[in-house]
Formats: sequence, structure tokens, C-alpha cells
Amino acid sequence: MQAEALATAIRSWRRRWGGPGRYATAGALIWQLNDCWPAISWSLLDYYLRPKPAFYAVRRALAPIAPSPARTSQSVELWVVIGTLAAAENVEPRTWTLDSDLMVLDKLRVSLLPDRTASIRGLR
Repeated sequence: MQAEALATAIRSWRRRWGGPGRYATAGALIWQLNDCWPAISWSLLDYYLRPKPAFYAVRRALAPIAPSPARTSQSVELWVVIGTLAAAENVEPRTWTLDSDLMVLDKLRVSLLPDRTASIRGLR
């Protein structure tokens, strides 16, 4: 639950970055990195500095180029957040089922401008 909650929040905040002149948020701060004693908490590392599952979810959500699905009232939009200073050419979104099968989508290739978010399209 911790991993999903943190990843969902970070993806939502990163979608709001927008781009030059459209910044609605400037990022997220991970407050509790590790525990100071053995306990159950929202930290990303346990007392022995072993990564918890949330560590990996947060790392994926903060990747330089990260997909970010967003539910709307009618469908799901696919957003891509690019946090690099160079454009990304020929980005091809992919989706897998829970059985690890690659879903065949239309060949969708997009070029992304640097340091911004972009809505790719609505998926049904």
C-alpha cells in the first residue's frame, strides 16, 4: 500500500510540472528515507538500510522519463514526464497485462520536448 500510495502521489505531482510557463508544482520531497529504530513506518529504507518495496516504486516514478496514467471520467490518459534537458525522440509506450503479456497497441511513437510533461492520448 505504501509503494502504490507514494508512486501515485509522485506521478500526479510530476504531471503538474507542465513545462516552461506552466509550472503548477516544482516537485516532491521524500521526508523519511530511513528508520532510526526497528519499527513499522512510511520510510523507504528499514532500520538496517534495506530498501522496502516503496523504494523501488518511488525510483520508477522519479525516473528521467516516466509514464504516468491518469484516470478521467471517460477513459485513462497516458502522460509522459520527461525530466531531462534533452528531447526524447521516438518514445514508444508499452503496456503489459498482469500475466506479463505485452499488449499490442497501435504503433505510437512520440517525440518529447525537454523538461516538461505531455499527454499522449486517451486510452479506453
